[in-house]
Amino acid sequence: MLKRIEALRYESMGAADTEHLGELVAPALADGDILLLCSDGLTGMVEDGKIAEVLAGAGTLEDKGRELLTLALEGGGRDNITVALFTCGAKQEA
Repeated sequence: MLKRIEALRYESMGAADTEHLGELVAPALADGDILLLCSDGLTGMVEDGKIAEVLAGAGTLEDKGRELLTLALEGGGRDNITVALFTCGAKQEA
């Protein structure tokens, strides 16, 4: 299941006052869960269902990241695309 947490955005260029952006909610994560940090260059080009399918599939985090990047580029790549993947839990030996 893909849990989406939208980023809180603050436009600091030329901002006169600091505004309250709300509360940051941390999802419950278990060992083996994959955490995806990305820009709207990915989420604007690739549907959530397809992202979830890639993350649930076989392969290394590097393979999954490359596949997501490729999908975003094939989808039009109209914005900067950032993809960072992490596996939760204990560090695994290589």
